[in-house]
Amino acid sequence: MAGVLFENGNIAGLYGKKYNKTAMSATIDFDGGNLVSIARGVGTDVYVATVPATAKLNGLAIAYNPSKHLIKVDDLIISGEGITSDPRKYTNLATFPIDVFIPQKLDEIEILAENIDGATSPTVGQFLEASNGKKTFVISATQTTSVTSFKVVAIGNYPFPQAGIGMNNQVKYVCECVFN
Repeated sequence: MAGVLFENGNIAGLYGKKYNKTAMSATIDFDGGNLVSIARGVGTDVYVATVPATAKLNGLAIAYNPSKHLIKVDDLIISGEGITSDPRKYTNLATFPIDVFIPQKLDEIEILAENIDGATSPTVGQFLEASNGKKTFVISATQTTSVTSFKVVAIGNYPFPQAGIGMNNQVKYVCECVFN
């Protein structure tokens, strides 16, 4: 699923290889916008991707939306090209390389509600942060020290294609990286 947008082009990852990495997990699927803990693979440029854990809740990466549209049906993985134009229908599947970026302070991204844990919605001024054992963001009233954190600076809507005529407007949270 696509859970992050880059409409404004305000991320360091767009301007250099240094903040973009290729990662892979043997067992975990990552939706676009999920938080990813990465560690250098042995003898390879592909990083090992895991779910963030207490020992490492900073220096995290964020999964880009899938560039290869694959669909998993039971144990079968097939191309999903042309099935839907809605990027939220696809995920970065385990055992396939995925693209991630390491956000830098002042990077601006737009996070969709599907990538926020909990039943409530954040408000402007709150923070979306990493949490132990979660790929999604949690809402915090204040910034937690030494934890990957984004401040919500605006709330808007983003149109996605829907079946039939029209668009499905999804709430987006414009966020600025304050710590990674």
